[in-house]
Amino acid sequence: MKKFQLTIIMYLLALGLAGCSSQKGVQKSAVTAPENSAFISENTETVEKDKPEPENMAVKPVIHVVKKGESLWVIAKQYGVTVKAIAEANNITNSNMIKINQKLIIPEKK
Repeated sequence: MKKFQLTIIMYLLALGLAGCSSQKGVQKSAVTAPENSAFISENTETVEKDKPEPENMAVKPVIHVVKKGESLWVIAKQYGVTVKAIAEANNITNSNMIKINQKLIIPEKK
């Protein structure tokens, strides 16, 4: 086995034996990669810093399945939103015309 491959394997084993389940917060090991290694950063003090999630990360929408006897008013009150907000989110023009088992997107509270 080439010295470079052996060094990489030893590095990976050292990470595994150190109890690291991810590379977050991995500290320098006694085993180091050769300087010509293209994929191992020289600064291995902290591989990844905590980053805030991007604002464009969408939260999964809340879906409500209409049950017998429910109205948009009851559903809106349950989730703390308005009937108008639910109607707009689901392209409902007549709020009295919802059906049992219909799936409704519940918008976030404002």
